[in-house]
Amino acid sequence: MGKGRAMLKHLSRTTLSLVAFGFFLSTPLNAQTLAIRNVTLIDGTGAAPQTRATVIVEGNRINAVGGPSVSIPDDAETIDGSGKFLIPGLMDVHVHVPGSIVRNGKGDVVRPESRSKGIGALHSFLYSGITTVYDASNNADYI
Repeated sequence: MGKGRAMLKHLSRTTLSLVAFGFFLSTPLNAQTLAIRNVTLIDGTGAAPQTRATVIVEGNRINAVGGPSVSIPDDAETIDGSGKFLIPGLMDVHVHVPGSIVRNGKGDVVRPESRSKGIGALHSFLYSGITTVYDASNNADYI
């Protein structure tokens, strides 16, 4: 089981982010199938939450959404979403990602510690269900 999938499978939070799955599934493991069952699905359209939903993700695409009768492929890794909610990814349109590019006259350089801090910050957004951020104050090439 991939590190990202293991983390998702053992999340103690009650909210899972659907688009965050796309991030973890875009790794070389993307040929696998993931089935999330018994989850309360809030699709973001204004429709009432769908209880006991099943969502099938193949590679990095959502291929089926429905009730408990949705067929789960035999090779699917299954996550029991009982007591949890599946929602679209959230957006934060005012962030300040730590780190930046250093202008040294010989070409722009990203310090390793800056890169590490920036990646850590972006991971924390994903962990919280935020899949889209906008940082208007940082260098766009760094972001």
